[in-house]
Amino acid sequence: MEKLKLERLVQKIEKQEKTVKEINEFVEEITRGIGKEDLYSESSGHTHIIRTLDNFQGFSFCANTGQTMFGGEDYSVWYSKNRTQTPVFSVHYQDGKYAVKEFKKDTEWLKKLQKIMKNKKSILAKMEKEKEKQRIKILLQKEQKNKRKQLLEDAKVLKL
Repeated sequence: MEKLKLERLVQKIEKQEKTVKEINEFVEEITRGIGKEDLYSESSGHTHIIRTLDNFQGFSFCANTGQTMFGGEDYSVWYSKNRTQTPVFSVHYQDGKYAVKEFKKDTEWLKKLQKIMKNKKSILAKMEKEKEKQRIKILLQKEQKNKRKQLLEDAKVLKL
């Protein structure tokens, strides 16, 4: 019976470690890819960078990397629900080890985040498509504005 409990505990630990690693890697990747760089400082022994991504599919992320010359990175996730942001995940990573500071037991945020992680490529592609639509719309508006301006100038020259 005791052996069975220990085996179950080992399974839970392995599952949690895998989840923490996946979230950690996702936060690093997503903040590096489409986040904004809030801090970049180079020192003699390290480069300290803080990147954030706000309101991405109902989540906000922060990667605080290279804190000292010996490493040290913090990764955090906030979940927005009912217009309130709640910290749901925070971990310190150093020397290949994760020290979990926050991991909300409520699984709603985790399920949603895992879905986003799974569909990341399609979500980013959709965002890029929307961004391109906006860019084209702005270009068309500028073109219409320039045409109108030219027509008004032509009318002025012709004393209309």
